[in-house]
Amino acid sequence: MSIQTTELFSTYFKIPTIKPTVRLLKNIIEAFQYIPYENLSKILTRGKHFRMPAEIIEDYIESGLGGTCFSLTWCLKSSLNDYGFDSELLLADRTYGKNTHSCIRVNLENRKYLADIGYLIFKPVCLPDAGEKNLFSYRNNVFKAITSLCGQYTDISNVFPNGTEKFRYRIKTKNVSISEYFDAWKESFGFEMMNYAVINMITSEGRIYIKNKNISIDSGSRSCTSKEDLMQFIEKLGIKRNKIVQAFSELNI
Repeated sequence: MSIQTTELFSTYFKIPTIKPTVRLLKNIIEAFQYIPYENLSKILTRGKHFRMPAEIIEDYIESGLGGTCFSLTWCLKSSLNDYGFDSELLLADRTYGKNTHSCIRVNLENRKYLADIGYLIFKPVCLPDAGEKNLFSYRNNVFKAITSLCGQYTDISNVFPNGTEKFRYRIKTKNVSISEYFDAWKESFGFEMMNYAVINMITSEGRIYIKNKNISIDSGSRSCTSKEDLMQFIEKLGIKRNKIVQAFSELNI
């Protein structure tokens, strides 16, 4: 981030620039829960440019926009750099493809922490050493992180109350270069999700997930009956109507 962007982030989220600590790391990651995971801003650029941290922070404050995994993670990485943290970019494989997810490893106080705001985990998570596992919870979800014996990857799974598990993604523990990260980011503009609206965020009502015209909330699901119905729902989430209109026009909705 530029000095001006760092000051804007620090002032807006009331996070002073102090010596790196676990508490400070927690505060920075938690701040990103207010910046929505949404692809409307990505659809508006259509790969014409990568949205940098300054644009993300300013767009959020002015229009309620956020970003998707790669742009938000890059923004977080820039924030961590500015606050003096030792952090590394990581790529992960989802069930639908390699290098389709990104996250950050933070090295702090002789421990390694996972920062994964793209998966809506807004807290630092201790990464297990090779051959070990770590159970952690966030909101109403329980996760298991297990690192391979060779230490080359860490698998993240959901653990359900009945004891069953569902694999979510595999983090490759080798940190990637900036060029490798941007190559994966560029590929994400070809994802199938670029053909419809996607919003995934945590609100006072719980987690809200919008895919096309379908809305899933912790308390239940619903379908929008019209374009206007969907636009009004998204607008209530804090995204300015003019941005919604522009993105819907790109999608021919």
